[in-house]
Amino acid sequence: MEKRLAAMGFLCLVGDSTAMLYRAYAEAGFNPKTMPMASLTTSEAEVAQMGAEVAAGHFTSAPYFQSIQSDANQRCLTHLRQRFGMDCVPNLCWEAAYFQVHIFANAYRKAGDDTLEAIMPHILGSEYDAPQGRIRIDPSNHHTCLYPRIGRANAQGQFTIVREATRPVYPDPYLVTHSLGDWTAKLSSLEI
Repeated sequence: MEKRLAAMGFLCLVGDSTAMLYRAYAEAGFNPKTMPMASLTTSEAEVAQMGAEVAAGHFTSAPYFQSIQSDANQRCLTHLRQRFGMDCVPNLCWEAAYFQVHIFANAYRKAGDDTLEAIMPHILGSEYDAPQGRIRIDPSNHHTCLYPRIGRANAQGQFTIVREATRPVYPDPYLVTHSLGDWTAKLSSLEI
């Protein structure tokens, strides 16, 4: 990274390897102020594992951070900590599981049956006030409309949100809404 003078490193690790890489990065003398790492998976849980001083200055893009200042998030965090203690570290994976269980429970309540045929009509198009904001299950592709955010890890072990969507972004999991002249056209002209 140093020889290439990269402006930013993009991290694609999960699990214990994440904390090890961040520590090695810091020990090698790299500075996140001049060359931060960006990730889609580094969450508050990994920050707790590696230490806030190691994580501070690096970026993560995710739909959920504990630092979201909304009534729904604060209420949810209060209940979570009452039940599991102050050491519980919620993150983007926890938040997704949380709202998915609620979506299923609401659909099951309406359907009165847990078969796929019974609950699916109640899941598709359903909405829920999740900690990240009001989410919706897109009936056309069965994926969730989420709020993209970019957070920068801070010295307190949390993420300071530096950019966020003001409304949920509709999912395009299969890239079916691309237009002519975009990256797919360039792929077909590459020489191999």
